[in-house]
Amino acid sequence: MSMEIKIFQLALNKLMEEVELLKSQNAELKKQFDDFEVQNKSNTVTVPVEPTVSETVLLDTKDVLRILGVCYNTLQKIVAKGLLIPIKINQRRVRYSKMRILEYLRMKHQTA
Repeated sequence: MSMEIKIFQLALNKLMEEVELLKSQNAELKKQFDDFEVQNKSNTVTVPVEPTVSETVLLDTKDVLRILGVCYNTLQKIVAKGLLIPIKINQRRVRYSKMRILEYLRMKHQTA
């Protein structure tokens, strides 16, 4: 056998060992989850799960206006108050963090 084939076989064996390890860990986690579900079945409270939004998701001004349901001048007032911080891409382009928009909406909803 050539040296390359032996190296390939060793690498393949190592990967197979790691796959088996991951399978056993997955089975253990599934068992723990199932046990947890059984223990808490009687105490079930449905809590809405909010989707996580990455800090890197950026929205343009038009999208922000649509999401907030405000006009451009109102958005500028919100920005002037420091409630939202625009991200300047260049002289003409401005973006807003989707995560910050959602935080603003939550804050606005809580104070309403």
